Amino acid sequence: MVDERQRRDVWGVALILLGLLVAFALLSPELSGGRNLVGRIGELLHGVVDPALGPLSALLAVPAFVWGAYFFGSGSRGRAMRGSIPAIVLLVVLPVLFQLARPGGPGSGADAGWLGATGGQLLADWFGRVGGLLIGAGVLLLTLVLTVRWSPIGALASGGRLAGRGLLASGRGARAGGRQLARGV
Repeated sequence: MVDERQRRDVWGVALILLGLLVAFALLSPELSGGRNLVGRIGELLHGVVDPALGPLSALLAVPAFVWGAYFFGSGSRGRAMRGSIPAIVLLVVLPVLFQLARPGGPGSGADAGWLGATGGQLLADWFGRVGGLLIGAGVLLLTLVLTVRWSPIGALASGGRLAGRGLLASGRGARAGGRQLARGV
């Protein structure tokens, strides 16, 4: 009979292995001169996913790693969700933003995958490039706020405090240097 600990270990091992298989299938053709290290299944997965999602397609493996770690006892279910969702949102939104931000705009031939090209074109058609960029950036920021509990106000405040400390320190250094010059050192 399999107890709860063994069941969790089985899920953990299976998900980590799935993550590795997906990552190798999606990355190995670029890293090994076109050869897929996962064989025919890897070629099939890469052939379907890479054209659709572009160079960030390996982010598909992240949720498997996060949930595998959860089943091994690392963190809570909520933490696993907060670790999985940003990877998927990044996978969808970053190629769209890339298409919108590049000099030629949507449809200019960049390799952002079908999803990035289509999403970028739709947002550009409906909201213009600037509106699409604002919407995409907003989705990314909201995802970070809601999943990893990042605070843009806190980040700005921390940055402001660091800048203030840096200015204060440089001011002290300048005053000390000025005093030395005044003494003729």
